[in-house]
Amino acid sequence: MSLWRVLADVVMYLHILLPLLFIGVIIFSLVREVGFRWRLLFYIVMGLWIIMEIAPKFGWTKNCPLTDLEYFLRRLYDPTESWVRTRSLPATIVFNISGIAVPEFVFTAIFGFIMATTIGIVITRRIRHKRPKRNEYDN
Repeated sequence: MSLWRVLADVVMYLHILLPLLFIGVIIFSLVREVGFRWRLLFYIVMGLWIIMEIAPKFGWTKNCPLTDLEYFLRRLYDPTESWVRTRSLPATIVFNISGIAVPEFVFTAIFGFIMATTIGIVITRRIRHKRPKRNEYDN
């Protein structure tokens, strides 16, 4: 077994688990009062998710950056084979599980809705939970 194949499989599994991790961090950060480290992780996760979602739309990458990395590693393993999927990874997973071919724009709309909802919740929480200034405390 080639190292490139193992790395490509690891990237694919990471690609499958990453949205679940992202959603888990976002829900945990929004539901609980968290410290600075969790908020920082939340902002990093949201930034990565937004970049990974808009990169193909602006032509920075052809697909999701993780998909491009997976294809690159698979081509190193077997350059004669075409590893390019005709659908995105979420569409491929849904098709393999249910047999239903879901259009690509549905996943983009779902991710966009989740991101817009999350950003809206963050903004409303920031407005509602403003800290008092230092000199406003009663002594």
